[in-house]
Amino acid sequence: MAKTADDFCEEFLERFETFSDLEFIRAFNREVGGGGWGVARCGCFLAIRQEFKNRAIDNSSIYDNGISYRRRVSLYEMNGKKFVLPIE
Repeated sequence: MAKTADDFCEEFLERFETFSDLEFIRAFNREVGGGGWGVARCGCFLAIRQEFKNRAIDNSSIYDNGISYRRRVSLYEMNGKKFVLPIE
């Protein structure tokens, strides 16, 4: 049976559990500029979107009707809140 995007999403979420915040941001940045949208990439996209929520990282600076893979990001923390900003 072929894997679905949900199957891949669960696999990515399990992998992300072992990542530090910086490793997670590196995983996001590896997706920037990638071509193609197969089932695995769709699962990764869903997992990344969920992981931002799980880690309480504000991603509003890269949110454009959904998370954008247009630019790499850096992770910041201020007053106990984590957020990402695009790298110019």
